[in-house]
Amino acid sequence: MEITLQKPFVKDGKTIEKLTLNLESLTGHDLVKAEKVARTFGEEAANPLFTQTGLAVVAAQVSGFAVDDILELSAPDFLLVTNTVGNFLFGWVLSAVVQSKIYEK
Repeated sequence: MEITLQKPFVKDGKTIEKLTLNLESLTGHDLVKAEKVARTFGEEAANPLFTQTGLAVVAAQVSGFAVDDILELSAPDFLLVTNTVGNFLFGWVLSAVVQSKIYEK
């Protein structure tokens, strides 16, 4: 998924106008690593993946940028990126819940 930034940023002398989020490539190992990284940023939530910090870490993983690059996005761009990641992850969770309800019957 490609996101066009409202406020491009410069990384290594190159202007970044779009972020490509390869969300489909995520694995369980990636999510466990993201949780650990989020905790190094001081995140103390029971499930750090669904915090702004955790979502920023996942966004960094799937975009190829550093976590600090994601954290330094303008507020509207940051929210667009982290909400996109969150919606993708919640989609997984909701699918599992819906499927479990189907199999309960």
